[in-house]
Amino acid sequence: MQLIEISHFFTDICLSKLHTQHMEQFETNTIEIICKLEMVFHPFLFDLMAHIPIHLVYKVKAKGLV
Repeated sequence: MQLIEISHFFTDICLSKLHTQHMEQFETNTIEIICKLEMVFHPFLFDLMAHIPIHLVYKVKAKGLV
């Protein structure tokens, strides 16, 4: 379930048109998904790369699509 949610996040963040009101929802959903993943998978699987989706939302809000 969590892997499907994170794949939907990446699909949504890669859309050509994003609305600013959706970005706030993306941010909260991403944090919840990462927490769920950390509860399911062993902690040694998580390093800094697991938290990149949280920063991607901020980067898109700050600079727009790249």
